[in-house]
Amino acid sequence: MCNKIVFFLIGVVTAGMFSSCHRQEITGVVIGETAGVKVTGIGVEFDPHFFSLNVPRGASEADWKTVERRIAQMGIERFRVMAMSNWFEPENDNNNPAVINRNNLTFQSEEMKSLYRLLDLAQANNVRVTVVLWSVENSFQPKNDEKRVNFDEWCESFSILMQHLLLDKKYTCIEAITPLNEPNSQISIDDYIVLCKKLDARFRKDNIRQRLLFNLSDNTYDAEFLRRCTEELAGIADLFNSHCYDFGPATPNSDMLRWEKRNKGWTDVAGKPHFVGEFGSNQMIGYTRQKDMDSFERGVFLTRTTLNFLNGGATGVSYWCLFDQYYGSSADEDMMQCGLWRFKKDSYVRNAHIRDDYAPRPQYYAYSLLTRFIRSGAEIYPMDLKDDFIAGTAFKDVENKWTYVIANASGRDLPLSVKNDADAEFEVYRYEENALPADDGMIPPAGETVVSVGKQLEVHIAARSVAVYRQISRPVKPEVPEVEMVFVKGGNFSMGGGAEQGKDAYADEKPVRPVTLNDFYIGKYEITQAQWQSVTGNNPSLFKGERSPVERVTWEEVQEFIEKLNGKTGKKYRLPTEAEWEYAARGGAQSKGYRYSGSNNIDEVAWYGDNSEGRTHAVGLKKANELGIFDMSGNVCEWCADWYEYYPSEVQKNPQGPASGYYKVLRGGNYFEIASQERSTFRYGCTLGFRWKNIGFRLVMDAE
Repeated sequence: MCNKIVFFLIGVVTAGMFSSCHRQEITGVVIGETAGVKVTGIGVEFDPHFFSLNVPRGASEADWKTVERRIAQMGIERFRVMAMSNWFEPENDNNNPAVINRNNLTFQSEEMKSLYRLLDLAQANNVRVTVVLWSVENSFQPKNDEKRVNFDEWCESFSILMQHLLLDKKYTCIEAITPLNEPNSQISIDDYIVLCKKLDARFRKDNIRQRLLFNLSDNTYDAEFLRRCTEELAGIADLFNSHCYDFGPATPNSDMLRWEKRNKGWTDVAGKPHFVGEFGSNQMIGYTRQKDMDSFERGVFLTRTTLNFLNGGATGVSYWCLFDQYYGSSADEDMMQCGLWRFKKDSYVRNAHIRDDYAPRPQYYAYSLLTRFIRSGAEIYPMDLKDDFIAGTAFKDVENKWTYVIANASGRDLPLSVKNDADAEFEVYRYEENALPADDGMIPPAGETVVSVGKQLEVHIAARSVAVYRQISRPVKPEVPEVEMVFVKGGNFSMGGGAEQGKDAYADEKPVRPVTLNDFYIGKYEITQAQWQSVTGNNPSLFKGERSPVERVTWEEVQEFIEKLNGKTGKKYRLPTEAEWEYAARGGAQSKGYRYSGSNNIDEVAWYGDNSEGRTHAVGLKKANELGIFDMSGNVCEWCADWYEYYPSEVQKNPQGPASGYYKVLRGGNYFEIASQERSTFRYGCTLGFRWKNIGFRLVMDAE
């Protein structure tokens, strides 16, 4: 059944219904239809210049601690981070873009060291990062009228950077890349399309494409650029983003909604989400300042803009920029002054009245309400509040709790009645002038709670303010969900990449040899996030959902989970041996010799790179294999008990794998791999402490 939003106005009421409203009309809204997308994060632009350009101008290691502390307390989920090729490749490594000469690269420049510190911070705070290779020009090959940029060399540079960050430095916080900042100001749309396709091919050649989302377009002002991208890059894009500096405090909601709905209309046709990759106001002074930076009203504007973008179908936003910092020489004009907080006070030669280093601007407190309370995975429910300068959105988070955010930029107070399915208690947070914290702390609860009665919540939002209502009623602590098990009758099978795997079988899948196993039980499904959270009290997963597989768990953390689960249940769960895993994936004694677990048609049984839309899915939605086990091909790859090594050749009974090693075995492919890596015999290994958004597990038990 499709529920529609119903909006209604309740007529003139008595003053007693709202103590601060004297015969004012109450705006009423019933929460109904969603925007059709879920939040993927509220983020910021955070470029890595602190140590390379700002420490030489007075910043210190102690100042960096302030940055770290504020990011942690804001709960920021996303960084957009610039990089430049001359930071690591000041001169061309060689004249052959197909071959990387690492001897001519430098990864210890001041800029790269500054980038590492930023990524270390992101890693520590579970912040997801999009890396943007800023310019189309290589330092060794400038763009001019006579000689076009060599796109192959440019793609090589970007691949060099990402291989270094992902494989050498092992950063797992990097989720996506964007080729070029605002490319419509650098190259033609036709050249951009060619460049993106070349980059996709290069990343695939270097075997890093499956680790990264392609976040494309990145256009500013030029809407036609986005439209062409959605038409011609849909096959390689994982999402599209646009920048917006079109709007200001005088812009009505309808203009903002129209802008985003147009964008989402194009990206919907491509089957991909839309994200607002940068935004600010239209009160520009050059490219480093905006006139309304220090006004209280800017905080209301940023909140109202964000809500309109989300109501219009965007999955998230990224504000430009986190804090003021230098992007060039020491001149005042080279400091980007659009931050949520300032730089050191002595840097502002034209503003002698500034008294404190790193002073927060009012917008810091308002935007922090968004980063703290609008979280990834939340469903978005637009609220039409019948005023073009009052925006509201209801968010239903992954724990089914509600948060209402209302930005009132009008000159009148708003009495509001919200009807929803939740009878609960709500904590209130208010962004109001002359009531902001005196330090850089977060806005605290307002000292009031409101309770919905008859599933209706009556609240009051002051003129020119922001209010957040956050559900705080605690659900009953869940019992440990049952781990459904499937009995696997033991037997003999040929383990490894045999004839049914064809030429796709890798060397580590051979030799094929006879293996005998005893009876055992194996999980019908991958362990879900609900099961993980009921045991550990946390959920490390990127793609939130109670029935989705838990991911971003290390082998060591899985062992801790199993120990706690066994303690709670009195059972003896464990990870499968690699032999048990493959036998079950093949269908055990009922095997029909399929290439994938349960079928030769991968789309029947697996979420993988061509059908997953770049994320995991709830367990059990695809067809089961011969034994009634789900998702043994695709969704997440699964930890096994064994150390990873090439197979021995001898016949084995109940093999346990090598006695020691460096990597633990992973099996089953995952949501972003190609089809050949979803096969039942495909295998690889990772270190015990490695975590990634594609790694989960399932359990086994010995048969009594």
